[in-house]
Amino acid sequence: MKIGFIGTGTITEAIVTGIARSELNAEVLLVSPRSATVASRLAATFPLVEIARDNQDVIDRSDVVFLAIRPQIVRDVLRELRFQDGQRVVGLVAATGRKQLLWWTGGRTLVSQAIPLPFVADKMGPTIVYPPDPETIRIFEAIGGAIGVESLHEYMAASVGSALMAVAAGVQETCVRWLSENGMATVAARAYVSGLNFGIAGAALASPGIPLDALRSHYSTVGGINEQCYATFVDRGGVEALEAAMNAVLERVRATPTENMLDGGAP
Repeated sequence: MKIGFIGTGTITEAIVTGIARSELNAEVLLVSPRSATVASRLAATFPLVEIARDNQDVIDRSDVVFLAIRPQIVRDVLRELRFQDGQRVVGLVAATGRKQLLWWTGGRTLVSQAIPLPFVADKMGPTIVYPPDPETIRIFEAIGGAIGVESLHEYMAASVGSALMAVAAGVQETCVRWLSENGMATVAARAYVSGLNFGIAGAALASPGIPLDALRSHYSTVGGINEQCYATFVDRGGVEALEAAMNAVLERVRATPTENMLDGGAP
């Protein structure tokens, strides 16, 4: 499989790094020369990576093409390119609908969209794929896993879920700061809090059949400090604040004009 990337930013670097470290049977990873620094670093690090002459060269030599282009310029970039009939195209472009990408890539490509997270560089964390194209799923399965979704509503909800990274990091930041202010060395506090969160996440992944509220109860002795801490968090509006944040992001996603065109005609 020959995999190409148009746009060489942070997410492209993470995906390329993950694939290069994986067991996926990729023959070559073609990266566009747009960001010379990133492209050169990847080519110098991984033998599989080759810097293409230009964006058209990426398309001409790839079975699967990833589009990691800023939404402000994606239309202008794609309108100058010629895609192959039946070529797989994976859109990583924010606030841009699948129907738009299909139209801008010639109307005869196989377009899917994905929401990879930076952790794919270390082959960690599943990627949302819409619709669940088998080849695209196979690529992401090799670098942390893939979750295929069948509907636009699921994909939009997943987009909101991807916005939780900053919240998760912020919660850990708050916990580490509190522990440090109350006598624990910062380095030790960070290692402890990060390990605790990693353990909880691992337990949830290892037991998908156990409801999360049951998992929470499992770690909360009746009358104990875990139960007390969560109860206070709920009473002080923690859950409501999180739900409000997610609802606000969903409203933003739904209000994006390009998203509203997903099920319409040519943009």
